[in-house]
Amino acid sequence: MSLKSRSPEISEYCALLAPVPERHLVSGIETLAKHGQVWFGSDTIDVFEELKQNGAKSFVALIYASISKYRVAPSQTHVTWVGRYVGYAAAIPGSLPEYRPTTTETDTDFKLWWKLDFLRRLDDSDSLPMHKIGAPTSNKRYLPNFAPERPLRVRADNRLLGVVKAWMREQRIIE
Repeated sequence: MSLKSRSPEISEYCALLAPVPERHLVSGIETLAKHGQVWFGSDTIDVFEELKQNGAKSFVALIYASISKYRVAPSQTHVTWVGRYVGYAAAIPGSLPEYRPTTTETDTDFKLWWKLDFLRRLDDSDSLPMHKIGAPTSNKRYLPNFAPERPLRVRADNRLLGVVKAWMREQRIIE
């Protein structure tokens, strides 16, 4: 199956911003290659319910590497990974689905698994500064040193989301 044939409609209005330790992201690339998707854990059910109610089948996932050896500038935080969010599933306590990165084996239980069917680290020149991202219902932007502690539904600068989506189209991730 080609990537285009499994390319669901992607939201034009909002995105998911999520912190994930970088070691899980690196391990997640291997999981994605093996299984076609990778799942990360969260206890933030309300955000994922909001995304579901939006009606789009998928969203750009802007990912902040919460524990990383790479830093663009200490006074600023950046989104350094991008993915495509395609839904979530309830987590069963004590279970570790095969779609979880192997580095998560010692993680605590979560309430849900959020799913990506695409994941990639951005080049340093393509990293997205946090001050270009804001709340979905206001014009306020995050401060340059904002570091999300849980997944959030966000509104990114339209031009910025356009750049991410153009890149995803170029990579044949979306149509």
